[in-house]
Amino acid sequence: MDALINKYLGELSKYLSVLPKRERENIVIEIELHLNEKVNELKEEGYNDQQAVNKVLTEFKTPKSLSLEMMEEYDDKEIKKKPTFFYFFSVFCLAGFSQLAIPILRRELDLAFISFGLILITCGIISMFLKNKWRIIEIDLLRIFPKIILSVPFPISILFFWIAVKQQNSLVLTWIYYVVAYWLLLLIYGLLSKKTSQKAEKTFYEF
Repeated sequence: MDALINKYLGELSKYLSVLPKRERENIVIEIELHLNEKVNELKEEGYNDQQAVNKVLTEFKTPKSLSLEMMEEYDDKEIKKKPTFFYFFSVFCLAGFSQLAIPILRRELDLAFISFGLILITCGIISMFLKNKWRIIEIDLLRIFPKIILSVPFPISILFFWIAVKQQNSLVLTWIYYVVAYWLLLLIYGLLSKKTSQKAEKTFYEF
């Protein structure tokens, strides 16, 4: 095997170190076959060995960019087969915000609704802080959390607030405090998601 191709495959394997060994080896073998095939095609066109190798590696993706693409494909495939715990806890967290929005509409600070919603959100936050090995697709999900919050729970809470105000003219002070606290909780969670995604992304891409 050419030394340059061998070096390329070594770097690719290093960048793919977060994948299972068997999956990583299969990818490296597949890329090796592809590179050698391209080199042989160029040699048939009249290029010598070194020229063919240099041309193929120059036109091919870098080990890092290729590894990111491969890991994203792997994550997407694995998530469809078996969602990670972080995915489940993320859904729990969004369900928790939905649960906490119900008292806004009902204008009743039902302890059961509030407690259950807070438990779900707490599970999501804990899973976010305890996770130290991120996958690309999880980072992408974490990155869009603030947008999800702004496009779903926040508008719904405003709608519930408007409906509740329309139904009754008098406003209970504790209920107003609850609405404000809910919006602050959305803001805090959105900021936490953004900060955590930035940290996870920085850690991941520094491998």
